[in-house]
Amino acid sequence: MEALAAAQLIDNPLLQASVLETLVLLAVRAGRSWEAASAVENAYRLATQAGAGARCTL
Repeated sequence: MEALAAAQLIDNPLLQASVLETLVLLAVRAGRSWEAASAVENAYRLATQAGAGARCTL
């Protein structure tokens, strides 16, 4: 949670999404699927707002 707060303080949405990714793994391991789902939704929202997304390079 400290890492997430730090990422929020420096206003870095991709770093926030990265921290949330780790929180997802921890929540799944602890059997808290609702918490994992919430973290995934928030990470997706942050990444989308930052313009991150899948890229296809051929």
